[in-house]
Amino acid sequence: MPAICSLIAGPGAIGALACAQAQLYGPVWAYAHRPKLSLATECRRTPTSVPLLWQPLSAAEDTVELIWICCKAYQAQATAEVLLNRYPNAVAILLHNGMGPQQQLAKQFPGRLIWGTTTCGALKLDPYTFQQTGYGTSHLGLPPSSSARSPAAAMLARLATWHGPLNPIVTEQVEPLLWQKILINAVINPITAAHQIRNGQLLEPAFAAEIDGLCGEIGQLMQHLKLPAIANPHQLIQKVATLTAENRSSMAEDVRTGRPTEIDYITGFLLHQAHGFGLATPFLAKWHKQIAQAGKS
Repeated sequence: MPAICSLIAGPGAIGALACAQAQLYGPVWAYAHRPKLSLATECRRTPTSVPLLWQPLSAAEDTVELIWICCKAYQAQATAEVLLNRYPNAVAILLHNGMGPQQQLAKQFPGRLIWGTTTCGALKLDPYTFQQTGYGTSHLGLPPSSSARSPAAAMLARLATWHGPLNPIVTEQVEPLLWQKILINAVINPITAAHQIRNGQLLEPAFAAEIDGLCGEIGQLMQHLKLPAIANPHQLIQKVATLTAENRSSMAEDVRTGRPTEIDYITGFLLHQAHGFGLATPFLAKWHKQIAQAGKS
């Protein structure tokens, strides 16, 4: 099968795993979405270490076929717009957190989007080294509006043969998986960020009512959107908190270090959707406000 030339926007933890994955099947470029961006050179995996072979994007490079959007949610839409316009024959995989850009970009670039969600993870050890810490799966699929004869569908068929660090799996129903991911993020991220705790501390009884409240509001919204219900959402949160007990959520780190958070693309997106149905969402509103205010302090 012919090589696929990839371009990665957001060369952080997920971007490094995307590089380790994509370089098995073709050349990889990195898009510098901020000045003086340094690229990691190594991704440590059990039991081996993988050199990362990405190169800074050349201005003359015009053969990009696959764009990986791995940056923060608040950068995703603008970055994808720039690159999809620059490379009119390319398809983009959206692997960022949160929701909102997926739906908007699918309208702007019909047939050129692959939606994705991953349970893989990596930890930055130093400016040039990442350690893969999560050996999960990456589910990839088409937006509901996409045609089976689109460029994205053709690219997805090629990706279906891939194996590697991201463990990609092509699925016909990726949207419910995105909603499962946003449920997890909407519960774990704001609570751990506000209290500056590790994920495992969410298992304490003091947080049970907040978890139930958030899960209930998101479940009600999904029902109105006619999406499949998530079975036992509180148990799902407990499972994730147990598996990642020693981890600090990305939002907790963003609040701690004074960086912008992705709250507008997690609880903010859910609040916007709920407002359209006239749903009461006191728990979502509470946590959205708390993190939004923390980001301004």
